[in-house]
Amino acid sequence: MTVYSLQWKPLIVLGLLSGLLQVGAGLVMYVSGLYFAPWSPLVNLLLLAVCMAGGIRWYVTRVLGGRRTYFTALVAGVAVTVCTGLVYATYNIVSITFFYPNFLEDMAQAFARAERPTLGMVVATNLSAFCLWGTILSVLTALAFRKAHSE
Repeated sequence: MTVYSLQWKPLIVLGLLSGLLQVGAGLVMYVSGLYFAPWSPLVNLLLLAVCMAGGIRWYVTRVLGGRRTYFTALVAGVAVTVCTGLVYATYNIVSITFFYPNFLEDMAQAFARAERPTLGMVVATNLSAFCLWGTILSVLTALAFRKAHSE
């Protein structure tokens, strides 16, 4: 198995950009009143899929000069995923703590929960969801970057 040396700075930048796009989507959904819609997580998943596919493609073609392996693309995708999740978790902490103190009550009402969600629960759920779905998307996206047998 050939593994090309990963360049972490571009991966972190891709993750930060992906995370900021997720934050932007969250803000747009919140301002438009759609944040708690049952389908809103699909917006985040679709945006994550686009960021993963585009980010991994850019990284492999521009940073690695087209040298690719499945494993390198997979690791790159997971790195971007973790950064994306950390940016979104930070957004959750900052926005709920300082700008949207009623978020947890609104969330409890929107989902008719008997127990009130906590900040830790929201952050952990979002971070784990980004990491899980991002890893799945990385596995699938990396398939496109496998080397052909003749290479």
